[in-house]
Amino acid sequence: MIRSLATLVLLLSALPVAAQPSFPDSVAAVLVGTGTVVVETNLPDGMLYDGETLLGPVAAAGFDLAPGTHRLVLREPDVAAWQPRHSETEVEVRTGETTTVRLDVPLRYRIESFPFGATVSLEKADGATERLGETPLDVMTDEPLDGTLVVRKTGYTEARQVPGADLDNAYSVVLRPITLAEAGVGEVALHEAKRPNYWIDIAAVGLALGAGAVAIHYKFKGDDAFEVYERSGDPSLRHEIDRYDTYSAVALGAMQVGIGVFALRLVLR
Repeated sequence: MIRSLATLVLLLSALPVAAQPSFPDSVAAVLVGTGTVVVETNLPDGMLYDGETLLGPVAAAGFDLAPGTHRLVLREPDVAAWQPRHSETEVEVRTGETTTVRLDVPLRYRIESFPFGATVSLEKADGATERLGETPLDVMTDEPLDGTLVVRKTGYTEARQVPGADLDNAYSVVLRPITLAEAGVGEVALHEAKRPNYWIDIAAVGLALGAGAVAIHYKFKGDDAFEVYERSGDPSLRHEIDRYDTYSAVALGAMQVGIGVFALRLVLR
Protein backbone atom coordinates (compact mmCIF):
# COMPACT_ATOMS: atom_id res chain seq x y z
CA MET A 1 0.00 0.00 0.00
CA ILE A 2 2.79 2.42 0.95
CA ARG A 3 4.66 1.55 -2.28
CA SER A 4 1.52 2.27 -4.32
CA LEU A 5 1.04 5.69 -2.66
CA ALA A 6 4.68 6.55 -3.31
CA THR A 7 4.32 5.60 -6.96
CA LEU A 8 1.18 7.79 -7.21
CA VAL A 9 2.99 10.76 -5.70
CA LEU A 10 5.89 10.34 -8.15
CA LEU A 11 3.52 10.17 -11.14
CA LEU A 12 1.63 13.28 -10.00
CA SER A 13 4.83 15.24 -9.46
CA ALA A 14 5.95 14.39 -13.01
CA LEU A 15 2.85 16.02 -14.50
CA PRO A 16 3.03 19.63 -15.75
CA VAL A 17 1.91 22.19 -13.18
CA ALA A 18 -1.25 22.98 -15.14
CA ALA A 19 -2.14 19.26 -15.29
CA GLN A 20 -1.61 18.53 -11.58
CA PRO A 21 -4.89 18.09 -9.70
CA SER A 22 -5.77 20.42 -6.83
CA PHE A 23 -7.10 19.13 -3.52
CA PRO A 24 -9.39 20.73 -0.96
CA ASP A 25 -7.69 22.00 2.20
CA SER A 26 -9.08 19.13 4.26
CA VAL A 27 -7.57 16.57 1.84
CA ALA A 28 -4.26 18.45 1.83
CA ALA A 29 -4.20 18.35 5.61
CA VAL A 30 -4.62 14.56 5.51
CA LEU A 31 -1.76 14.20 3.00
CA VAL A 32 0.66 16.24 5.19
CA GLY A 33 -0.59 14.60 8.38
CA THR A 34 -1.76 17.55 10.51
CA GLY A 35 -4.87 18.75 12.30
CA THR A 36 -6.01 22.29 13.05
CA VAL A 37 -6.62 23.80 16.49
CA VAL A 38 -8.66 26.98 16.96
CA VAL A 39 -8.46 28.70 20.37
CA GLU A 40 -11.20 30.89 21.86
CA THR A 41 -10.13 33.06 24.80
CA ASN A 42 -10.75 36.17 26.89
CA LEU A 43 -7.09 37.18 26.36
CA PRO A 44 -6.89 37.93 22.61
CA ASP A 45 -3.41 39.48 22.88
CA GLY A 46 -2.01 36.42 24.67
CA MET A 47 0.70 34.12 23.33
CA LEU A 48 0.00 30.41 22.73
CA TYR A 49 2.53 27.67 23.42
CA ASP A 50 2.59 23.97 22.61
CA GLY A 51 4.33 22.86 25.77
CA GLU A 52 7.40 25.11 25.76
CA THR A 53 7.26 25.81 22.01
CA LEU A 54 5.85 29.21 21.02
CA LEU A 55 3.11 28.91 18.38
CA GLY A 56 2.32 32.62 18.13
CA PRO A 57 -0.46 35.10 18.99
CA VAL A 58 -3.58 33.28 20.13
CA ALA A 59 -5.68 35.54 17.89
CA ALA A 60 -4.43 33.65 14.80
CA ALA A 61 -7.11 31.88 12.75
CA GLY A 62 -5.81 28.41 13.58
CA PHE A 63 -2.72 26.34 14.34
CA ASP A 64 -1.69 23.23 12.37
CA LEU A 65 -0.35 20.57 14.72
CA ALA A 66 0.75 16.97 14.34
CA PRO A 67 -1.78 14.32 15.39
CA GLY A 68 -1.69 13.34 19.05
CA THR A 69 -2.06 14.90 22.49
CA HIS A 70 -0.77 18.47 22.93
CA ARG A 71 -0.48 20.62 26.06
CA LEU A 72 -1.56 24.12 25.04
CA VAL A 73 -0.49 26.96 27.32
CA LEU A 74 -1.80 30.54 27.06
CA ARG A 75 0.37 33.24 28.66
CA GLU A 76 0.14 37.00 29.04
CA PRO A 77 2.42 38.68 26.47
CA ASP A 78 4.26 40.81 29.06
CA VAL A 79 6.40 38.46 31.17
CA ALA A 80 7.31 41.39 33.46
CA ALA A 81 3.65 42.09 34.29
CA TRP A 82 2.48 42.08 37.90
CA GLN A 83 1.74 38.40 38.60
CA PRO A 84 1.48 37.28 34.93
CA ARG A 85 -1.40 34.89 34.37
CA HIS A 86 -1.57 31.74 32.29
CA SER A 87 -4.00 28.96 31.46
CA GLU A 88 -3.41 25.52 29.99
CA THR A 89 -5.28 22.48 28.72
CA GLU A 90 -4.67 19.25 26.83
CA VAL A 91 -6.16 18.71 23.39
CA GLU A 92 -6.29 15.66 21.14
CA VAL A 93 -5.44 16.58 17.54
CA ARG A 94 -6.70 14.34 14.73
CA THR A 95 -5.46 14.36 11.16
CA GLY A 96 -7.54 16.53 8.85
CA GLU A 97 -9.89 17.69 11.63
CA THR A 98 -10.40 21.12 13.22
CA THR A 99 -10.67 21.17 17.00
CA THR A 100 -11.91 24.24 18.91
CA VAL A 101 -10.84 24.71 22.54
CA ARG A 102 -11.53 27.38 25.15
CA LEU A 103 -8.63 28.88 27.13
CA ASP A 104 -9.42 31.70 29.57
CA VAL A 105 -7.19 33.36 32.17
CA PRO A 106 -8.57 34.42 35.57
CA LEU A 107 -9.94 37.91 36.19
CA ARG A 108 -7.76 39.99 38.52
CA TYR A 109 -8.97 42.45 41.17
CA ARG A 110 -6.39 44.73 42.84
CA ILE A 111 -7.60 46.65 45.92
CA GLU A 112 -5.36 49.19 47.66
CA SER A 113 -6.23 51.52 50.52
CA PHE A 114 -4.73 54.42 52.41
CA PRO A 115 -3.98 53.52 55.12
CA PHE A 116 -3.23 49.91 54.18
CA GLY A 117 -4.19 46.89 56.29
CA ALA A 118 -7.94 47.45 55.81
CA THR A 119 -10.28 44.46 55.63
CA VAL A 120 -11.89 43.80 52.25
CA SER A 121 -15.22 41.95 52.14
CA LEU A 122 -17.67 41.09 49.38
CA GLU A 123 -21.31 41.78 50.30
CA LYS A 124 -23.63 39.72 48.10
CA ALA A 125 -27.20 40.45 47.05
CA ASP A 126 -28.58 37.72 49.34
CA GLY A 127 -27.01 39.42 52.38
CA ALA A 128 -24.10 37.01 52.75
CA THR A 129 -20.63 38.47 53.36
CA GLU A 130 -17.34 36.90 52.24
CA ARG A 131 -14.04 38.12 53.68
CA LEU A 132 -11.46 38.41 50.87
CA GLY A 133 -8.40 39.60 52.82
CA GLU A 134 -6.54 42.80 53.74
CA THR A 135 -5.13 45.59 51.58
CA PRO A 136 -3.05 45.63 49.47
CA LEU A 137 -4.98 42.68 48.05
CA ASP A 138 -4.98 40.73 44.79
CA VAL A 139 -7.95 38.47 44.03
CA MET A 140 -7.95 36.03 41.13
CA THR A 141 -11.29 34.55 40.05
CA ASP A 142 -12.68 32.68 37.06
CA GLU A 143 -15.95 34.61 37.24
CA PRO A 144 -16.61 38.34 37.85
CA LEU A 145 -17.16 39.26 41.49
CA ASP A 146 -20.88 39.61 42.16
CA GLY A 147 -21.86 42.05 44.91
CA THR A 148 -20.23 45.09 46.54
CA LEU A 149 -16.65 45.41 47.74
CA VAL A 150 -16.49 46.92 51.24
CA VAL A 151 -13.21 48.24 52.67
CA ARG A 152 -13.15 48.75 56.45
CA LYS A 153 -10.57 49.73 59.06
CA THR A 154 -11.15 50.55 62.72
CA GLY A 155 -11.20 54.30 63.30
CA TYR A 156 -11.96 55.12 59.66
CA THR A 157 -15.03 55.49 57.52
CA GLU A 158 -15.71 52.54 55.20
CA ALA A 159 -15.53 52.63 51.41
CA ARG A 160 -17.72 50.73 48.92
CA GLN A 161 -17.11 49.79 45.29
CA VAL A 162 -19.14 47.78 42.80
CA PRO A 163 -16.59 45.47 41.10
CA GLY A 164 -16.23 45.47 37.33
CA ALA A 165 -16.01 42.52 34.96
CA ASP A 166 -12.83 43.40 33.01
CA LEU A 167 -9.76 41.20 32.87
CA ASP A 168 -7.94 43.70 35.13
CA ASN A 169 -9.83 45.70 37.77
CA ALA A 170 -7.85 48.02 40.09
CA TYR A 171 -9.28 50.16 42.89
CA SER A 172 -7.56 52.58 45.28
CA VAL A 173 -9.51 54.10 48.18
CA VAL A 174 -8.67 56.70 50.81
CA LEU A 175 -10.26 56.00 54.19
CA ARG A 176 -11.13 59.15 56.17
CA PRO A 177 -10.43 59.14 59.94
CA ILE A 178 -13.55 59.24 62.12
CA THR A 179 -13.57 62.36 64.33
CA LEU A 180 -14.72 62.35 67.98
CA ALA A 181 -17.88 64.21 67.02
CA GLU A 182 -18.73 61.60 64.36
CA ALA A 183 -18.07 58.86 66.89
CA GLY A 184 -20.60 60.43 69.30
CA VAL A 185 -18.10 61.45 72.02
CA GLY A 186 -19.20 64.61 73.87
CA GLU A 187 -17.21 67.26 75.75
CA VAL A 188 -16.07 65.98 79.16
CA ALA A 189 -13.50 68.61 80.24
CA LEU A 190 -14.49 70.83 83.22
CA HIS A 191 -11.99 73.54 82.45
CA GLU A 192 -10.82 75.22 79.32
CA ALA A 193 -7.64 73.57 78.22
CA LYS A 194 -5.20 74.47 75.54
CA ARG A 195 -6.32 72.95 72.29
CA PRO A 196 -3.48 71.02 70.66
CA ASN A 197 -2.99 71.13 66.94
CA TYR A 198 -4.36 67.69 66.14
CA TRP A 199 -3.90 68.25 62.44
CA ILE A 200 -0.14 67.95 62.92
CA ASP A 201 -0.60 64.53 64.56
CA ILE A 202 -2.95 63.42 61.81
CA ALA A 203 -0.57 64.62 59.12
CA ALA A 204 2.42 62.90 60.76
CA VAL A 205 0.57 59.60 61.21
CA GLY A 206 -0.86 59.86 57.69
CA LEU A 207 2.61 60.46 56.28
CA ALA A 208 4.01 57.45 58.14
CA LEU A 209 1.19 55.14 57.08
CA GLY A 210 1.10 56.30 53.48
CA ALA A 211 4.86 56.18 53.05
CA GLY A 212 4.95 52.74 54.66
CA ALA A 213 2.34 51.47 52.21
CA VAL A 214 4.29 52.90 49.27
CA ALA A 215 7.54 51.36 50.55
CA ILE A 216 5.96 47.92 50.85
CA HIS A 217 4.28 48.26 47.44
CA TYR A 218 7.51 49.03 45.61
CA LYS A 219 9.42 46.44 47.64
CA PHE A 220 7.02 43.75 46.36
CA LYS A 221 7.28 45.07 42.79
CA GLY A 222 11.06 45.01 43.03
CA ASP A 223 11.04 41.43 44.34
CA ASP A 224 8.74 40.32 41.51
CA ALA A 225 10.93 42.03 38.91
CA PHE A 226 13.99 40.32 40.37
CA GLU A 227 12.30 36.92 40.11
CA VAL A 228 11.54 37.61 36.44
CA TYR A 229 15.18 38.70 35.95
CA GLU A 230 16.43 35.44 37.48
CA ARG A 231 14.23 33.42 35.13
CA SER A 232 14.81 35.40 31.91
CA GLY A 233 18.22 37.02 32.45
CA ASP A 234 16.94 40.16 30.69
CA PRO A 235 19.53 42.89 31.52
CA SER A 236 16.96 45.65 30.92
CA LEU A 237 15.19 44.56 34.11
CA ARG A 238 18.15 45.65 36.26
CA HIS A 239 17.23 49.34 35.78
CA GLU A 240 13.62 48.59 36.73
CA ILE A 241 14.72 46.71 39.88
CA ASP A 242 17.00 49.61 40.93
CA ARG A 243 14.17 52.08 40.34
CA TYR A 244 11.76 50.13 42.54
CA ASP A 245 14.42 49.82 45.29
CA THR A 246 15.02 53.60 45.16
CA TYR A 247 11.30 54.37 45.43
CA SER A 248 11.00 51.98 48.37
CA ALA A 249 13.99 53.53 50.17
CA VAL A 250 12.66 57.09 49.73
CA ALA A 251 9.23 56.06 50.99
CA LEU A 252 10.82 54.32 53.98
CA GLY A 253 12.67 57.52 54.86
CA ALA A 254 9.45 59.52 54.66
CA MET A 255 7.75 57.00 56.94
CA GLN A 256 10.51 57.43 59.53
CA VAL A 257 10.10 61.22 59.39
CA GLY A 258 6.36 60.88 60.05
CA ILE A 259 6.96 58.55 63.00
CA GLY A 260 9.61 60.88 64.42
CA VAL A 261 7.34 63.95 64.24
CA PHE A 262 4.47 62.11 65.92
CA ALA A 263 6.74 60.78 68.68
CA LEU A 264 8.13 64.27 69.33
CA ARG A 265 4.60 65.66 69.58
CA LEU A 266 3.72 63.06 72.22
CA VAL A 267 6.84 63.91 74.28
CA LEU A 268 6.19 67.70 74.21
CA ARG A 269 2.55 67.47 75.39
